[in-house]
Amino acid sequence: MIWENVQVYNCSQKNTENAAVRFENARGREDNRIQDSVIHNGLGWGLHVKDSKRIQVSGNTIAGFRALGAKASSVDDFTFNDNMVFDVIRREDFGTEDMIVDVEACVSICAHPVGN
Repeated sequence: MIWENVQVYNCSQKNTENAAVRFENARGREDNRIQDSVIHNGLGWGLHVKDSKRIQVSGNTIAGFRALGAKASSVDDFTFNDNMVFDVIRREDFGTEDMIVDVEACVSICAHPVGN
């Protein structure tokens, strides 16, 4: 998949790993590329790349999400260059009663616990 100059608006599910843009188990022979695009404003994560390889994310703007702007875990041959990730805010309604600490980051590459 080659994706250039695309806008994604208001796509992600609240309190799930269902990000606005996702690659899960993408392990084909071709490269996948998201370039010069905008992914913005959602109720959950912006970008999630999981158990995938040959993914290139370059020159994009990712903004206006909750908890995580961009997350990659269990990836091979993954490129994340020249992206702007900002305006990531905490989830106000997550874990406050049970004293759970929510992980927050603009970008998390192989650092965020698997399954969360």
